[in-house]
Amino acid sequence: MVDLKADKTFGLVTRLLHWSIAFLVIGLFFLGLWMRSLDYYHPWYTLAPNLHFSFGIVFFVLVVVRLIWRLFRVTPTPLGENRLEHAVAAVVHAFLYALMIALMLTGYVYATADDKAASFFGLFHVPVILHSKAVADTAGDLHEWFAYAIMALVVLHVIGALKHHYIDKDDTLRRMVSGTVLGKS
Repeated sequence: MVDLKADKTFGLVTRLLHWSIAFLVIGLFFLGLWMRSLDYYHPWYTLAPNLHFSFGIVFFVLVVVRLIWRLFRVTPTPLGENRLEHAVAAVVHAFLYALMIALMLTGYVYATADDKAASFFGLFHVPVILHSKAVADTAGDLHEWFAYAIMALVVLHVIGALKHHYIDKDDTLRRMVSGTVLGKS
């Protein structure tokens, strides 16, 4: 079945991937912040990092699926006439994807560099490929910096979407939320 609206709006799979990744990015960021405040005797001291790592794997899988999906799917034409705005949006998206991949790789290295395989919700263990305290420390620092950078880009992304919706009054946000297009482009 051919999607006749492929150049106008985002399909259901694209929207589900977008919003799932968005919730995971934000949730993992705040879980990471919170778990750094836990002391050794806190009941969540071990559970929080395990959840962070497990949901990080879910995040990784969804980002890979999203990238593959994007390769084989028509991306809707950007709305509006501002070419500079379209270029900025493309750069922000590229940096988001690059940072998400870097975030996941540094998180994996950080979580497993102590030579202990990390658990995925207790179902299986992700093997260790590198054992180094120095690399773990660097990966941990990079993981934190990448997380803050992603959140900055997320804020920029949200501001752009709200600008399109409330100032430009176009369908940019609506087509990612509900897949509908009312006509102003």
